[in-house]
Amino acid sequence: MNKCVVVFSMAMVIVGGSSPVAAHLGPSELKVTPQTSRMAEGARAMAPIPHIVFCKSNASECRKGASTGWVPMNASRWKDLKTVNARFNRYIEPISDQSNSGKIDVWTIGEKRGDCEEYAIAKRSELIARGWSPSSVLLAVVLDTRGGGHAVAVVRTDQGDFVLDNLTSNIRTWDKTGYTWIKQQSSKNPRVWVRIAEATQPVAPKPKLSINVVVLDQPALDASDTGLREPAL
Repeated sequence: MNKCVVVFSMAMVIVGGSSPVAAHLGPSELKVTPQTSRMAEGARAMAPIPHIVFCKSNASECRKGASTGWVPMNASRWKDLKTVNARFNRYIEPISDQSNSGKIDVWTIGEKRGDCEEYAIAKRSELIARGWSPSSVLLAVVLDTRGGGHAVAVVRTDQGDFVLDNLTSNIRTWDKTGYTWIKQQSSKNPRVWVRIAEATQPVAPKPKLSINVVVLDQPALDASDTGLREPAL
């Protein structure tokens, strides 16, 4: 897989201590603990600039859902997750944004080549097309196990929050990825992003607060472009 670059301006992050555990079980076999398998939304966070730009050009992909609750998991929905994750992991050819478009970080949909955001966006769009609520399938930004910026799709169900990831064909609960969770789309409004509440961070034995700053040399945004202002919840 290619290295994925996700731009953070300044992120206050919680360093997690979980190790990756592959989930091969179906929903009836899963033993989930609500305290560890579901994320709680925290304070509002700055939306990734490439996502704001993406929503300007793809408004239908950023619409609110009718429900903000967890989706009941069943065999059919579990099959959806495994099918969609595997399909786009095979279909999209991994390539960095820099190599593909000459830009450091750009989020697109409908491409046959791309990096982590293209996989996550495509999976989210396909699940919504299959009848999943837009509020139950959310994009999230993390630090991977090597400390690099990464994007995934998170699916909110009554059996836990599951992660669709281009780095693996396995469907894992969010606390079994080994990732450090930075922020995700709000379930109330996918144009708004929120931090993950500290109380639900998969940290052992104690959360360790640190600052991760990634500084990338990129052109400044045009301040006159008022379309890049973040929406209200």
